[in-house]
Amino acid sequence: MAELNVPVPVTSQGFYTDSQRSAIKSKMDDIYAKYGRQIDTVAGLTKVPKDVITSFIFIESTGNPNAVSSAGAVGLMQLIPQSASDILVMENRKGRFSDGEKQILTEKLGTRFTNGILKMRYLGDVISYNGQYLSTFVNKQDLLDPLTNILIGAIYLGLLIDEHTEGSSVRFDKVVIRYNKGYFSDGAGRGLVGDINSMILYQPTESKNYVLKLLGKNGTLDTVTNLA
Repeated sequence: MAELNVPVPVTSQGFYTDSQRSAIKSKMDDIYAKYGRQIDTVAGLTKVPKDVITSFIFIESTGNPNAVSSAGAVGLMQLIPQSASDILVMENRKGRFSDGEKQILTEKLGTRFTNGILKMRYLGDVISYNGQYLSTFVNKQDLLDPLTNILIGAIYLGLLIDEHTEGSSVRFDKVVIRYNKGYFSDGAGRGLVGDINSMILYQPTESKNYVLKLLGKNGTLDTVTNLA
């Protein structure tokens, strides 16, 4: 994966106000204090920076490992079990798994990883596993585990970062939009064109706000990078 180069803020637009910066920084520090060991482990394996991981946890769940959305998204980085399983299949099919990632997932998922996910040839592939035919091998309980959740979320970010590396920098606004809307949204990213301000102009409110929360003026990355 390319070096993540995201000078922030990337737009003068913002979601948060100046007066919220201190509270954002405090909450992100609290999240890192609780989950720093897992975040550092995952950042080292996936090369997704710890501040980026912490930002997604802050925006997605405010650090609640038991958060479950009305859409069924689970845990710190709000992953749906089917999507989490698909992310791991894509990671394997693209040859991106590191030995460390495999070790953790084998410890956490057991044979569902080694004899399930690693045996799938494509997304949606139905394979025989313990007398059943299955295509999903990650469940809600898995995603309530902080390390498992953070690792799969960061693997997803890594996939998106690779796909949106343009020259020596990353179009992280595109990464954020697809994390929020889904991997196959906007023609798997091909429909995301233009600079950041024109990009977010045509996004649904939720996706636009997500970009501003993370990348805009007073956003999480701006705050953690520039607030002393």
